[in-house]
Amino acid sequence: MRCAGVTVYLALKHSNARPCQWVVISSAGAGLGHFATQLASKAMGLRVIGIDHGSEAELTKASGAEHFVDITQFPSDDKGETLTKHVHELADGLSLPMLRWSVQLRMQRTRRRYRC
Repeated sequence: MRCAGVTVYLALKHSNARPCQWVVISSAGAGLGHFATQLASKAMGLRVIGIDHGSEAELTKASGAEHFVDITQFPSDDKGETLTKHVHELADGLSLPMLRWSVQLRMQRTRRRYRC
């Protein structure tokens, strides 16, 4: 799994999501998001809403996302309110963990421990 695997695994674990619960993964069709979508849906039993550019829809769905949200179809001047409302509707109105790929000191230490 190396660095990418450790990074997305820790983000998923720290979300405290349990099997059959929803998570939202940004950039779900590229890089870490693609890997997180696979890990979340196929290995951890999570329900995934993937957000990315429309060109990544097929890959995101094939990776295990139940829903795909094309970020380009939402206004950029409403501070994400329309997008947030849509995602909540997809998840039956539930509040959802949103995974972010920020590098934190804790993750850097974990990567050193796994030598990546």
